[in-house]
Amino acid sequence: MRKLSLSMFLVFFITIATIFSLEVHADSLEEDQIKEFIKANNYMPLDQAISEFEQQVQREVSLPSKLPFTPSYQLGKISNEGDLQIHYLSVIDNQQQDFVFYIMYPESKLDKHLTESDKVITLNDQSKAFYRENSVHLRSLAFKKNGFGYLIGGNPQQNEMYSVEGLLEIANSTQ
Repeated sequence: MRKLSLSMFLVFFITIATIFSLEVHADSLEEDQIKEFIKANNYMPLDQAISEFEQQVQREVSLPSKLPFTPSYQLGKISNEGDLQIHYLSVIDNQQQDFVFYIMYPESKLDKHLTESDKVITLNDQSKAFYRENSVHLRSLAFKKNGFGYLIGGNPQQNEMYSVEGLLEIANSTQ
């Protein structure tokens, strides 16, 4: 009886240890993939990217206070054109959400991203925003605030915040 109890305990212990090690391995694999993604895209922590961009343009940048989701990772980089690219990333239960947007200085750099077919919408502060359905799935909103040009967007099938109403809410939260 004692040997049977010890055997059952060992089987139970080995099973639990195996399950735990698989979960740890999955988490570390996910972490490794994210680290590789960050490295491959030349991302840095968002605070560092913002600091470098603000030093470059000699102005303080404003970020939206409303985001489409709570990010697990906040990344950024200065693009080849000198724009600030911000990437909010969330990975929960192998489901990934991304919110990538650009901040340009001076605001006139945004003009090259606008077209005559963009729908003009008025923001809460009475400034103009330019909404575009880029494809069947992608939506974007371009707007100017405090001397900066902002270009935000996403797929409304991934997150309802990428609808025109959601993008306006994000834009209006930028002070």
